[in-house]
Amino acid sequence: MESVSAQHEGGPGQPAGAEAIPSVVTPLTREQILERLGNMSKRGKLPGFVRGSVSGPVLFRAEAFGEPFEGVLEARAEGDGATTLRFAYRMLPKLPWIFGVVSILTIWPGVILTDSLMKTYFPGFTASVPTSWWYLPLTVLPLPLMWRSWMRKSRTLGMASAQEQAAKIAAELAAATR
Repeated sequence: MESVSAQHEGGPGQPAGAEAIPSVVTPLTREQILERLGNMSKRGKLPGFVRGSVSGPVLFRAEAFGEPFEGVLEARAEGDGATTLRFAYRMLPKLPWIFGVVSILTIWPGVILTDSLMKTYFPGFTASVPTSWWYLPLTVLPLPLMWRSWMRKSRTLGMASAQEQAAKIAAELAAATR
């Protein structure tokens, strides 16, 4: 009886210094793998499963949950007899871009709003020092540090989620070959 085995190897798209997502070797064909994983997805065990092309470079994709930015686990299939699935984690760029643009576009309106609120709720507030002189450093200077922290956290949690997904996939394919 043939079985599924996992091999630890680095893959493209993985963050530097991160643990590799183990490869999975299975006697199943690409079509059988996609069928099994499609069923797994329908049972709610493989979120965000998107079937790729049987002959294309990416066999399938699945979600890899990060926080605050999401990622995706991509699997590439190699081999003719036994199929080797090689996994790679990639953070989705859309949400970081949206967050960056919104952050930049809301800084100056925040100065105007804060100045207005200070004058409304504190009648004795006089702008001897313009609001922008203290508001901008308080809002702009922490942004690069927060950005770096969020990116690191997203990559770390996304990679952990991708490794979990790969382990679930290996278990599902192993169960299918028994």
